[in-house]
Amino acid sequence: MRIVVIADTHIRHFSELPKDLLPSLKNADAVFHLGDYHTMELFEELKHLNNFHGVTGNHDKGELQSVLPETDVVEIEGKKIGLVHGHGCVFPLGFQYGLLQRFNGAKLDAVLFGHTHVAVSKIIDGTLFFNPGSAAGRFPAEQKSYGILDVDGQISSHVIPMKTIFKNNLVAQAYAIAQELSPRELYYRLTTLY
Repeated sequence: MRIVVIADTHIRHFSELPKDLLPSLKNADAVFHLGDYHTMELFEELKHLNNFHGVTGNHDKGELQSVLPETDVVEIEGKKIGLVHGHGCVFPLGFQYGLLQRFNGAKLDAVLFGHTHVAVSKIIDGTLFFNPGSAAGRFPAEQKSYGILDVDGQISSHVIPMKTIFKNNLVAQAYAIAQELSPRELYYRLTTLY
């Protein structure tokens, strides 16, 4: 089964999604959104995709919070996959521990999360921790990206980068420097997941 994993879209409507993402969404066996839709309209458009599952993010307010859970566990081909946005998971004992605590100690084969906008795919103690990055390319993401999860007896994950076009080279250089110097980047480099 092929699952498209997106997070941190931060847009109002489906039509604002990156064009590179649309064929994958339409051909997926399932679509998971890990929060920060930004509007109810986007959720309403996404929920009609094949086998859609989603959770709320810290930017999802009002009606989104009433129709979506904060966490979800989806079982596919015998594999338990946890979905969570990831906000509030950093302190006091680190991001990995915080993510696992959101599922009350359940044994999961994969934990899918967003929030940081930084793509990650690591297996720690037999559990895949997977963040597809930000489909909007929001800071500190290096570029727009989404994820593919293949579940067929095993789970494999792939981060799919999308084209990010800077207007000029100076903007690209300034963006790269800002990422390297950000306090958030420094913290993530010190945690076990990054």
